[in-house]
Amino acid sequence: MRQRLEARKLLVDKTSIACKVTEQDVKKKEDNLSTEVRSLLVGGTTLSIAKSKLQESNCQLEGESGYAHLKIVTNKLRKRQQFMISQVSFIYPLKIEAGPSQDQELESFPGGSRLGTKPLSQGSVRILGLPFSMAPFTRMSFFTDKKEVQKSATALGYVAHAVSLIAPYLRVPIRYPLRLGGSKTYIRDYAPYIEPSPSDMSPITTLSQNSNFVEFPLFLDGQDTTRAAYAVFLLNKNIEQLLNFVGENSLGPRQRSRSPETPHQKITLKVKNQQGAEDLYKIGAHAHLKKLMSAYCMKRNLEYGSVRFVYNGREIKARQTPAQLKMEEEDEICSVMELGGGVYYLLRCNTHLCKNLKMVVKCTMSMSFFVIFASTVTVIVHGFPSTLDCPLNPVTAPLDPNLNPIAFDLPESDPSFVKPNPEFLPQQISVSLSYSFDSVWISWVTGEYQIGEEDSAPLDPNCVQSVVQYREFDVRSTINKNATGHSIVYTQQYPSEYPSENGLKNYTSGIIHHVQLTGLKPNTLYRYRCGDLSLSAMSKEYYFRTMPKSTSENYPHRIVVAGDLGLTYNTSIVLTKILSNHPDLVVLIGGFSYADTYLANNTKLDCSSCHCDQNGTSSDCGSCYLSRETYQPRWDYWGRFMEPLTANVPTMMVAGEHEIESQTDNNLTFAAYSSRFAFPSNESGSFSPLYYSFNAGGAHFIVLNSYTPYDNSSDQYIWLESDLSIINRSETPWVVATWSLPWYSTFQGHYKEAESMRINLEDLLYSYRVDIIFNSQVDAYERSNRVYNYTLDQCGPVYITTGAGGAGKLETQHVDDPGNCPDPSQNYSCRSSGFNFTLEPVNNETCPVKQPEYSAYRESSFGFGMLEVS
Repeated sequence: MRQRLEARKLLVDKTSIACKVTEQDVKKKEDNLSTEVRSLLVGGTTLSIAKSKLQESNCQLEGESGYAHLKIVTNKLRKRQQFMISQVSFIYPLKIEAGPSQDQELESFPGGSRLGTKPLSQGSVRILGLPFSMAPFTRMSFFTDKKEVQKSATALGYVAHAVSLIAPYLRVPIRYPLRLGGSKTYIRDYAPYIEPSPSDMSPITTLSQNSNFVEFPLFLDGQDTTRAAYAVFLLNKNIEQLLNFVGENSLGPRQRSRSPETPHQKITLKVKNQQGAEDLYKIGAHAHLKKLMSAYCMKRNLEYGSVRFVYNGREIKARQTPAQLKMEEEDEICSVMELGGGVYYLLRCNTHLCKNLKMVVKCTMSMSFFVIFASTVTVIVHGFPSTLDCPLNPVTAPLDPNLNPIAFDLPESDPSFVKPNPEFLPQQISVSLSYSFDSVWISWVTGEYQIGEEDSAPLDPNCVQSVVQYREFDVRSTINKNATGHSIVYTQQYPSEYPSENGLKNYTSGIIHHVQLTGLKPNTLYRYRCGDLSLSAMSKEYYFRTMPKSTSENYPHRIVVAGDLGLTYNTSIVLTKILSNHPDLVVLIGGFSYADTYLANNTKLDCSSCHCDQNGTSSDCGSCYLSRETYQPRWDYWGRFMEPLTANVPTMMVAGEHEIESQTDNNLTFAAYSSRFAFPSNESGSFSPLYYSFNAGGAHFIVLNSYTPYDNSSDQYIWLESDLSIINRSETPWVVATWSLPWYSTFQGHYKEAESMRINLEDLLYSYRVDIIFNSQVDAYERSNRVYNYTLDQCGPVYITTGAGGAGKLETQHVDDPGNCPDPSQNYSCRSSGFNFTLEPVNNETCPVKQPEYSAYRESSFGFGMLEVS
C-alpha cells in the first residue's frame, strides 16, 4: 500500500509539473497571439492608408490628363537620374571604358617583367542615356605610364562609389567598408587576430571608434602591388555580396559572407518616446536589439518589460537584429510605455468635446503602474481600440506567486525618520497648489512634538517666524522675494473612556507653518528656502514648477496618482519609482501615515480582518478600532520620509479612512490631516480641507470626501454642484474627480461601502460629464469601462482604483469568486460616516457571478499611477 501511495504521489507530481509546463506554453502562445493581433491591427491601418493613396494616384492617372501627368513625372525622374550621374562623373572624371572585346582588360604582371604596350580600340559607353567618351587605351603594367595608373585608380574609385551607393539602397551591410576619396579610395579589412569590442552597442555620446583595422589602397601605392591587388580582391568580395543578395550571376566564385561581427558593422539608431525625447545609440548590425532596449530602460530608469519598442508600425522582438529589420542609419524607433494589460484604450465622449485617453497597466517586478494619456485631438494611433470599439472585455491579471501580499512597516530606527538639528530647522517640507497657476502653498514643521499627560504645554507658534524666500530659477539676480504666513499647533486628545493599557499619552505637534506665494508665472521653475531668518534656521534650497496656464493646449507633463502609501518597505520602493519618473504634480489619495493602526503607546494593531456592523461596532476587532487611539509621531515620520518628493513637487492630499482620528469628545475628526497640509479650500469656495478643487493646466481637479455628509442638502453637495456649474470647458476641457472609497470595485474588501455616496452624487457627476474618477482604499488596481449606474455608458466616467501604494494587506479576492460575496450586515467600515446602506442587489444579484462587464481590468500588485494629458 505504501509503495502504491508513493507511486501515486510521484504520478501526481509529474502531472503537476506537466500542467505547469502546459500553462507556461499556453501563456507564451497567448503573448505571441496578442503580438500578432497588434501587428494585424497596425497592418490593417497601413493597408488602409496605402489603399487611399493608391486611389488618389489612380484618380491622377485617369484619362488623358493622367497620361500627361505620368509623362511629366517620368521626364523629371530621367533628368534627375542624369543629373546624379553627371555629379558622380564630376567627382570621378572617368574617360575610359573597356573596349568591345572581352580580352581587353587591365592586367598586372608580377615583378614588372612585361613592359610592352599594345594599343586597344577606342569605344564609348552610355549610362542611363548619358554618353561617356572613350580615350585611346593601351594594355599596361603597374610600372609603366603613370597616367594610365591614375586612370585605373579613378575607375576603381568609381566602382567603389557605386558599391557604397547600391549597398544602403539594398540595405546590405557590406563586409569591407570603404573610405571614399576619388582616385585615392581605401578599403578596410580587420585583421583576423583582432578581437571585436566586448559590446555591440553603446550610447552615441560615449562611443570611441575601434582603430584595429588595416586599410588597403585601390590604387598603386609606391611599388607595392600586393596591397593594391588585395584591395581589388576585397572590393570584388563586396560586389559578390551585392550580387548574392539580388541573386545575379557573378564572374567569380559565389561566396555567402557570414554575419559581420566586427565593431565597424554598427549603425546609429534613434529612440523616441511619446513626449518627443530622443536618445541615440550605436548597435551592431547583427546584434540583438535587446541590448538597445536594456540600455534605454537603464538610462531612463524604466523597468525592462514595461516599455514596448515599435519600428515601422511593428513591435520589435528582443532577439531581432537591425539587419533582419533592414534598419538604416538614424532610423527611428518609438518607445511606448505599456502599463495596463498590454492594451491601449482610447477614451472619447462626444458630448462637449471629443477626447482620447490611452490607458495601460502592467505588473512588473511586483510593482504595478498605469499610465493614462489624454488628448483633445481625435486620432486613432496604430489601430489600437477606442471606446468606439469598446467596451473592452473584462480581464483579471493572474496573481504573482512570488508577491507577498503583506506589507511590513518601517521601524522607528529608519534613517529617514531622524529629526534634524538644530531644533527649529524646517522639516517635513511640502508644496501644494492653490486654485490657479499663479499661487502655491509652502508648509513645514519646526520644533519637536511632545507626548505626555493631558496638561502638557504646547510650543508657542509665535516663537518662530514663517518666512519663505523665493525667486525664479533661471534669473541671474540673487535678490529673493519674501513671503510670510501663519503657524499653528494641534493636539491629539484621546477619549478617556478608552485608556490605553500603559496609560493615556496625548500628543502635541511641533509648530506647523503655512505660507502662500502669489504672483507666480505659469509653467516656471522656482527655487525657495523656508524657515526663520532671525534664528538662522533656514532650510536648504528646494525647487518647484508652477502649473501651466489653464487652456485646452496646456497641461502638466506628468501627474502621479497614488493611494494608501503608508510607511512600509514597499512604500520605499514606490517612492523611489515616483521620484525616478519626475512628475510635475502628485495626487495622494488617503492612507498616508497609518498612525491609526497603532495605539498611543506605539503598539502595532492588526486590523486586517475587522468587520463592523451597521452600528460601527465589532466583536472581533478587540481594541483595533474601539480604542480610537493613534500614534501621532507616525505623521512626523511620514513627513520626513516623503520630503524628497513633497518639497520639490506640488502634492495634493485627499483624505481617506485612515485620516479619521477621534478626539476627547469622541468626534471623528481629521485634525492631523487638516493641520499639517495646506489646501485651496478658500480659493475654491469650499472652506473645508476635505473637499476642494484646483486647476492643473487644462485639467480641473475636484477632491471629495467619502466620510463627510454628501446628501443633496449637505455643504459638500451644494459646493460640488456650484463648482461643476462654473467650470469653463474651453479652458479646462478635462474634469477629474477623486475621493477615497471606490464606487465600482469588484474586490471583496470595501465592496459597495460607498453605495450611498454613489446614489447621492453619481447623477450630478454624470450630468456634468466628469471624465475620470480616481479612488483608493482598496489595496489593488482596477480600471472600469465607461459606466453609469452599473451600466455601460459611453459618456460615463472611467473609474480607476489605485489603492496599493505600499501599505496594508493586498486585496486578492473578488466578490464574483465563489464564496466571496460579503455579508451585508458586516460590510461597513468601522470608520465610515454612517451614511452607507446595506448591500442592494444589482440586476437581481447581490454580487456578480463573474467579472462584471463594467470592470475592464483588475490586478493585485503594489504600485502607483501616472496621468499624462496633452
